[in-house]
Amino acid sequence: MHKNTDDKLLQDARKIVSQCDRCGACLPVCPLFEARNVEASSARGKNVIARVLAEGGIEPTPEALAVVNFCLLCRACVETCPSKIKTDEAMINVRQYLVNKTGVTNTKDKAMGGILKSRGMVKLAAGALALLRKLCLNSVFPYGIVPEEYTRAHFLAAFAGPAALGRKASPPTWPSRQRPKWLILRAAACG
Repeated sequence: MHKNTDDKLLQDARKIVSQCDRCGACLPVCPLFEARNVEASSARGKNVIARVLAEGGIEPTPEALAVVNFCLLCRACVETCPSKIKTDEAMINVRQYLVNKTGVTNTKDKAMGGILKSRGMVKLAAGALALLRKLCLNSVFPYGIVPEEYTRAHFLAAFAGPAALGRKASPPTWPSRQRPKWLILRAAACG
């Protein structure tokens, strides 16, 4: 990549994150902050990393890339932020900048990028995973194609509830007016 392109990525990210007033509204909604309880895994922490990187306070290293990559880009922080800071866009720019500077990419990321570029490939991959599930071959890809740090039990519990940790979940209760017309129950036949 060209130096100008790299500088533009970093300056665009800096422009976005400089609007953050560090209020902390993003902390309780970030599933990764809940999983790790480390400031760097929250939007506020990632904004600080982007700002310090742009100011030259830290060097572009594979470790910095690993910290910035630990983000789902789910936009929960953006939706909760009083200033509507687009941390997801800033992180995409910072990720690209760090990949360009460090040259660190792994084969799995390249393969996933190739799959995600094509709608047909995404459908094919989803179909293949569904077929493995129907054939009860979940152990091949037990959590789909997800990075390992997102499959740990405490992280899954944030999304799947107590059942992910083996605890018995209580059935949901709805007032009679709010009861859904139909419920979808997932059978645990394969796992």
